[in-house]
Amino acid sequence: MKKVIYFLFILGLVFSSCKNTEKLLRTGQYDEAVNIAVKRLQRNPDNEKQARILSVAYPKAVEKDMERINFLKREGQPGSWDEIYNLYVKLQKRQELVETVTPVKAGSKVVSFDHVDYGPSIIEAKNRAAEYHYAMGKRLMSQGNKYACRKAFEEFKKAKFYNPAYLDVDNLMAQCLEKGTTYVLLSPVNKTIYRLPDDYLQNLVNFPLDKLNSQWIIYQNIDARNGNYDVIVYIVLKAANISADKEVEKNYTETKKIRTGYYIKRDANGNVVRDSNGNPVKIPKYSNVSCQVREFQQIKVATIIGELQYYDTRTGQIFNTVPISAEHRFFNAYATAGGDLRACSDRTRDLLDNRPVAYPNNIDMILAAGETLKDVIWQALVDNRYHLANKY
Repeated sequence: MKKVIYFLFILGLVFSSCKNTEKLLRTGQYDEAVNIAVKRLQRNPDNEKQARILSVAYPKAVEKDMERINFLKREGQPGSWDEIYNLYVKLQKRQELVETVTPVKAGSKVVSFDHVDYGPSIIEAKNRAAEYHYAMGKRLMSQGNKYACRKAFEEFKKAKFYNPAYLDVDNLMAQCLEKGTTYVLLSPVNKTIYRLPDDYLQNLVNFPLDKLNSQWIIYQNIDARNGNYDVIVYIVLKAANISADKEVEKNYTETKKIRTGYYIKRDANGNVVRDSNGNPVKIPKYSNVSCQVREFQQIKVATIIGELQYYDTRTGQIFNTVPISAEHRFFNAYATAGGDLRACSDRTRDLLDNRPVAYPNNIDMILAAGETLKDVIWQALVDNRYHLANKY
């Protein structure tokens, strides 16, 4: 039964596929009809039905493309040469495909088609398209602004596609790339009351900049262009707030029930109770012990406050500001205890092993906050790169 159902399913697919080919032909989808007919003739050269479909669909597909080409040529729009080129390439590829199965028989009729040399037409279309895009690129480039140079770059790119050695297209593309690119310099500025090392400031912008860059926006963290930048992002450290050295004392008592010994179990008559091995049964004795803990916490906090200032060198204006801040906390805890130390928790035992340490100085606190601040700066740059892209 399963074999019968499977056979009927395959048979249905065969008939439905044949009907689909005819439907494509009836509805003017000649390309699709040609492709399917060729595939089936490749599998079975004696398929007369597909040979007949090919004999009708192929000339119709060629006629349709040629009508479009002739219309575009009569219309005379220079920008039409891209489409004309693509149509000629399409005609050539379709002919190559059909020639893999022709000539083929459809009953007593031999289906074959005259070979057309589309090469000269393709070359003409390529040259005319390259000429159009080159001229368009030159026209856009003459406008002198970044947006026009970017569009010109794409036009020259198309001209190069049609003719890789076309005139001075490589040189013009390089010029467009330079003139169309927005160059951004990251410049850290220290306005805090503290004197910070130069390498500390430079490290704040020492990023993998390729993750920020795009085709038309290039970030740099070192002035490699003698100040010739479109945008300067000033990373301004405005203030560094350092708390005083602080020590917090906490006093608390810890208690624990511990085993202190045992006693011998006796029955109501005072006789020693023994286990199955004849040993006296021992009952554990417990006592509550306690210790008094003095915990000391050393605390110092540094907070760096600043902002990213996006400065347009053309207008001399700051067009975007992004607040940034980072914090570093110094913390050390130690303790002393009196009483029965057996009552101490594991945490308290660790604290008892600790000792007071010297507080870091203010500069050390700021330096320690550097890596956190660097992460904040990076995220702010990432979050605002699309804002920059939309503006430039």
